Amino acid sequence: MKIKKYFLVFIGFIVSIVVFATIYLLSEMMKNVPQPLIPRTYVSDFIVILPGLPKEMNIPGLFTDIPILYTLPVIILLIIYAIAPFILLLYLGLHKLTTKVSTKTYYGIVEPGEKVGPFKLFRRALTVSLFSFSMCALIVEAGYGGLFRGGFQKDMILHQAEALFLGTFFICSFILIIFIPIWLLEDSGIVGYKHSKEKRHPPKIEGISSLYSSILEGYAGISTILILISYIIGTLEVVKPGDAAILTPIILIFLPFIITGLFAIPLIIYESLLPKAIKRIHRKLQKYDLHYIDIPEFDQVKTDRIIVVD
Repeated sequence: MKIKKYFLVFIGFIVSIVVFATIYLLSEMMKNVPQPLIPRTYVSDFIVILPGLPKEMNIPGLFTDIPILYTLPVIILLIIYAIAPFILLLYLGLHKLTTKVSTKTYYGIVEPGEKVGPFKLFRRALTVSLFSFSMCALIVEAGYGGLFRGGFQKDMILHQAEALFLGTFFICSFILIIFIPIWLLEDSGIVGYKHSKEKRHPPKIEGISSLYSSILEGYAGISTILILISYIIGTLEVVKPGDAAILTPIILIFLPFIITGLFAIPLIIYESLLPKAIKRIHRKLQKYDLHYIDIPEFDQVKTDRIIVVD
């Protein structure tokens, strides 16, 4: 295993562990404080929707929820890997529907490379985090923050922010169901080719994953910025200067980076299983008339029509 390419997601993993430990320690230190910095419900229940052990066992919900948060993404990843060829055919079918109205698209497979850098893996983890953040905000805004935070009051901006903080940890695992197939589309080298001599369009060769990733990444980034602005302004309207509650919107700013820590182990498993997964995917796609194509290097392209512009 090459540690270098996982460097950034490992940092996220360490940060997430530190955050969970800090929540517990601060809560324990402020047990008898009337208005503690960390609500006691963070330790007793943490994410309310997650199942915990019986109360009489006196094991805080935080201790039962954290293993689930790190294990659930791995389980979802393995399930998707098991049915990956069929999911990719579904994504391919959706791509064909969206391009049917314009120039016909031909599909093929470009032999994928093996190298991947740390920034690409971190970007993937961060995109899932941002999209999870925006999806959870919709749930909280709809008044269902009580699924995540005990004693939730939907008219209190701080309760909404806390429910958003807790709920994003839960939702991000299920958001992987959307994004892992997109990663597999890209990594398996499935491309679409468009060219028409009759229409005034240049030839276009593009990975079909780009259609999905560009839309989802754009939405995740813009919606996250708007959500953060809304919560920061809303908190400043009700919190006095110097009040510890001002930390709530601040931690929301860093939340997407903290969430990436939950994907460190799944990304390592993803990369280790990827070669076998690609072979299975390619065998399946070739049955549907998708075959390997060669993309020439730029200096290999020959032309006898050269236009010189002074």
